[in-house]
Amino acid sequence: MKNRNVDKLRNMDKNQSVESDFIDTTTFNSNNHYSYELFPKMRLRRLRKTAAIRELLQEIRLSPKDFVIPVFVQEGINKNLEIESMPGIFRLPHGHVLKNIESLYELGLRAFLLFGLPTAKDSNGSSAFHNDGVVQRSVELLRKTFSDKIVFILNGGDALAAKNFSGNIFS
Repeated sequence: MKNRNVDKLRNMDKNQSVESDFIDTTTFNSNNHYSYELFPKMRLRRLRKTAAIRELLQEIRLSPKDFVIPVFVQEGINKNLEIESMPGIFRLPHGHVLKNIESLYELGLRAFLLFGLPTAKDSNGSSAFHNDGVVQRSVELLRKTFSDKIVFILNGGDALAAKNFSGNIFS
């Protein structure tokens, strides 16, 4: 069975326009080729009519447990410092990390990406390997408080030094 729209396309003049049930417009463009839009005239929105139907058929559902929150722990500071390029994200002193993670945990967040900002840096990143580094102390404190209820994600040398700690640590 032939498609009646295809027959119309073959039989039309270069300057004609065709309308059908399935093709909005078909024209002969400047490159001597037919161009057409394949959108139906009536858009089927029955599955989007009400909020209840939209919620039932929703494909992607996000909840707080789906997010990973960056936590920046910095040595040598006494108060939270906002990071200008990331509004709402702060560099925290070691003493404020537990309170911050507890408040995020109460909101339903369970995964945290820890970044350590030591006072002294070198080209080898040796501060990341110290057992008393800012991230290592933070992981130890959080591990004692939360046990296996949260997931830590560490980067670089911090992850190597944190292998001494058991539990949910990814690198």
